[in-house]
Amino acid sequence: MTIYMIKVFSNSFNLGVFTSIFSFITCILGFLFAKLIKKEYYNRIIGISTSFTIISLLIMIFQCNMVTIVLFNFFQTVSKTLMSLVNENNQFNLCNDE
Repeated sequence: MTIYMIKVFSNSFNLGVFTSIFSFITCILGFLFAKLIKKEYYNRIIGISTSFTIISLLIMIFQCNMVTIVLFNFFQTVSKTLMSLVNENNQFNLCNDE
């Protein structure tokens, strides 16, 4: 995906800008996850974020342009971050069990 994005953006500065924005979004998601999201909402959140990722992938396949690539990368970043946070939280909770 990164190689394809480099080809579409045509220079590394634009790619760096979007990568920085997505990293900032990841930081915000981590903070919101720790402060606001309760355990009973984990399945719903992962389902919604994964659905948006699949929909944006299908849109990117049929109508590939810079906007659809950015949308797909955004939803993929959000989905991957949320899955990682849920997984790590569950691992830590499991480690605390006797």
